[in-house]
Amino acid sequence: IDITFTSNTLETTLDAGTTLNWSAANSVSCEASGAWTDDIGVSGELSITASQTGELTYTITCMNALGSASKDLTITYSAEAPTLSKASGSVFSVDENIFKVANISPSDPQGSSLSTTLTGANADLFFIDSAGILTFRSEPDYETLGGDVLTVTVTVKNTYGLSATADYSVQLRDVIENTFDDCRFDACYFEF
Repeated sequence: IDITFTSNTLETTLDAGTTLNWSAANSVSCEASGAWTDDIGVSGELSITASQTGELTYTITCMNALGSASKDLTITYSAEAPTLSKASGSVFSVDENIFKVANISPSDPQGSSLSTTLTGANADLFFIDSAGILTFRSEPDYETLGGDVLTVTVTVKNTYGLSATADYSVQLRDVIENTFDDCRFDACYFEF
């Protein structure tokens, strides 16, 4: 029995997968074992993906009336880090009294779940929801926070332990509010 067993790549990512090709001359049947299990024909092609990282060994065993023969193929699968749609170093300008800062849209190429962490000098002022929208925790007031640039670092981590980190700056803009802040003795003072 002469088995030819190949793959289009021996190293790939979980989301990309690979294609296995095989043929077995002088064989009447073949079976798959190891990282795949099934009765397969004496020749064929199969696109596969993996759900775990590391080395997976695919074995093909083919038989005829005189006996059997086997061949192994080992493929290494790796995961990719998640991504954020807004580049590190981005600066967002937000009017005071507006909660939403930006949609940073974290995503994972493998589709695994992501955990998000906020750190940095002003992390306690911000929140990020499950959709990846960065917001203020409470209504931001320019007069309270001042004109300083606020900073926050967002880190997203996938189930494979890979992460992406981005530093963001938020510039709060003062908005003229048409309210009386203080009226005493027939004189009113406006906030500008």
